Amino acid sequence: MRKKTLFVVSVYRVGERIHPIIPELHKFSDIDLLKVNEMSSEMNWYGTIDPRINFEKSYHQYFDNIFDRGYDGFKNKNIDIDLSHYDIVIYDDDRPRYGMGKLYDVVSNFGIPMLGSIHGGGRGYGPEDYNKGVGKAFDYLLVFGNTDIDVHEKGSKLIKMGIPSNDILKTHQKSEEYILCPTNLLTNHWEKLDICPLQVDENYLIKLGLIELQREFGKKVVFKIKTRHNNPNPQDDINFMKSIVPDDLDYEIFMDVEDDNLLMSNAFLVLSPASTLAFKSIQLGIPTVLINKAGILGHFRDYKGLVDLDTQQIFDEIERQYTSDKEVDFIQNVIEGGIDFTSTKKCIEGIERVLNENN
Repeated sequence: MRKKTLFVVSVYRVGERIHPIIPELHKFSDIDLLKVNEMSSEMNWYGTIDPRINFEKSYHQYFDNIFDRGYDGFKNKNIDIDLSHYDIVIYDDDRPRYGMGKLYDVVSNFGIPMLGSIHGGGRGYGPEDYNKGVGKAFDYLLVFGNTDIDVHEKGSKLIKMGIPSNDILKTHQKSEEYILCPTNLLTNHWEKLDICPLQVDENYLIKLGLIELQREFGKKVVFKIKTRHNNPNPQDDINFMKSIVPDDLDYEIFMDVEDDNLLMSNAFLVLSPASTLAFKSIQLGIPTVLINKAGILGHFRDYKGLVDLDTQQIFDEIERQYTSDKEVDFIQNVIEGGIDFTSTKKCIEGIERVLNENN
């Protein structure tokens, strides 16, 4: 007998990691979709390209019913969906926000398991994040891999899913077109944060050694700015980046792009803060240097390519990676199915185990 799933989407850049499981889930389960927060139609997109349009084009066919409950979700509303007939609820985040606590309480009363999904490469690394959500937004937590299992020490309630959205990378040919520089916090918008003290300004760009690297390799530099809801004027960030980029650098600036996987696979070299985006180039074996203190370390604490913002250290690490093999041990420890790009399969197997345990 087919199962019945409620799939909850709230934040695109978090949920996109598990969106590719939807077609595989549909092979044995009917699926209803619940949209809240940034995935709600009530939300005006704050970046340059609205990724929700592509989500609808890619996955609309798999949903029987779609419930849109607005930006605040059930925070100020009663639960008005009959939840009694679902076998499982899958939530794209791990935080009890948007009224997800209310949803969880109702689901629990029916004895239905609710799965959360780890928020990112920084959050979820320590047991405190698990403890904030378990029994409030999820019963089981989808995590990246063995590193999470070891840290949380909650093996029976953690499901290793890898990063399903990265599986498509196995079909991408590397073209080595540009030096890619994703950014995290820009100094035009953010105050200093203890967890991420190093922010992007003119000095940051100079110390990356971009002029020297461009002269050495003859590659354009591409900056990828992170889209953020609390900075709803993307042109401000684009203009700020233009104001701090060295005058003689050949470069482009992007915020939202149609395909993050294509963006990463076409890179010749990646200079990045610690970010889940960087897993893509690492899995592909593209030299990837991470700048310490520019992002939340999380799963990257043991990554060999993590260096301080020092031009010589960066150059030395680039040279090391060009004479070394892919970081196999790191990928195997952190991302389930990350070496052979089978994360979707691993995630679905974990969901099926939960269904078998609870039905």
